[in-house]
Amino acid sequence: MDKLTTYPGAIPLETDVANAQRFAEAAIGYLAESLIGAGPWISNLAVAPSTVPSMVVQVARGAIFSPQVIDASAFGSLPAVALPLLKIGINEATTLLTFVAPGTAGQSQAFLIQANFAETDAVPVVLPFYNSANPALAFNGPGNSGTPSYTQRIQRATIQVVSGTPAATGSQTTPAVTAGWVPLAVVTVANGTTAITSGMIAVHPACPNLDAGATGLGITSGRLISVKGFNPGDTLYTATPGTKTIVVEAQAGGGAGGGCYAALTSYFAAGGGGCGGAYAKVRMALPSATVALSVGSGGAVALGANDGGAGGATTFGSTLVIVPGGPGGGQGVGTTSANYTLSGAGPTPSGAVSISAGLTLHSQLGQEGQDGFSVGGGSIAKSGAGGNSFLGQGAGDSGTNQDGHSPSGFGAGSSGATSANGGGAHNSIAGGAGRLLVWEYS
Repeated sequence: MDKLTTYPGAIPLETDVANAQRFAEAAIGYLAESLIGAGPWISNLAVAPSTVPSMVVQVARGAIFSPQVIDASAFGSLPAVALPLLKIGINEATTLLTFVAPGTAGQSQAFLIQANFAETDAVPVVLPFYNSANPALAFNGPGNSGTPSYTQRIQRATIQVVSGTPAATGSQTTPAVTAGWVPLAVVTVANGTTAITSGMIAVHPACPNLDAGATGLGITSGRLISVKGFNPGDTLYTATPGTKTIVVEAQAGGGAGGGCYAALTSYFAAGGGGCGGAYAKVRMALPSATVALSVGSGGAVALGANDGGAGGATTFGSTLVIVPGGPGGGQGVGTTSANYTLSGAGPTPSGAVSISAGLTLHSQLGQEGQDGFSVGGGSIAKSGAGGNSFLGQGAGDSGTNQDGHSPSGFGAGSSGATSANGGGAHNSIAGGAGRLLVWEYS
């Protein structure tokens, strides 16, 4: 980007101000072209029915990126410069367009909405000018002529409607795009229509829309559009319009720790920790506008002397991505010990991650749950800690005569319960619920 050099004591020139604006505009134009290409492009300018049912259509605020020249005419005292430059014309506020239905029964009419870049000199003002003969008394306009001077060079997106010829419904044709203009949408209106609906509006197939959305074609490939999250009980992913590729993160549910019976005097019981659920991250082309899914629940609580429940699998599509849940921890078996003795077994991961589409970025099974054990002749019991998952932290072990502890995050295992030396029966805690994320890209 070019910059002006100034010096202390130097007399500023009006061209300094004009050049500063020209340099900034050139820098922005070259940056835009390097990112999105030479154009023309449209940003937003979405076409939709009016909020109140009527024959009015609204074009949202937005911009047109148009290949032009730096200045087609003199800019202040600066001469015209015909070098190419990508310029930005804006539509500052919603534009309202009114349509009239064809008057003949059985006929329909297609209307083309198009946009163009317009640069104009505007806001004329009679400015004070320097009077060398009497500096204390300024001229009124150049040469004291009283002539107004333009004070702004504005760049706008101009919106226009081109009417097609009414014809028998189904045979109407869309008007051709005017040279130098870019198409936005086609509005098709049938005889007798009293209010335009979204079903009557279609994005023109040649609309060069940078945006991804209800009226966008997602030309800026790879742009992040949205991130959608799903929990147990959710069953369907619906793609945001404009989505081309997705990254799926699937985390299965974690296993629950084992429970334990009421230990007799000099006995102890310590449940094993639940295993973390499996995880996968996969990039793929959007398979369809909707995809069935399921998110695994955390393993069920073990009540008293029972094994912990296994976490549920998380799936995206019937076969696209399947990650198995973590097994539950074993129940705390009553035993005595002089030193260290195993009670409830911590499980190892089971099953396998299955991926049938796209590029696998990462996949893993969950961490195994830890064993429950006793030390000190059965007077101290420690349950097994829960296993970690990729998106969660397994629960820490439970001390003597305690219920299990909860994991954090998603898909990790809970810890087992403990009972020692006459303590009562204790329950575990549910494993961590799974999670499914879909990152949408244009």
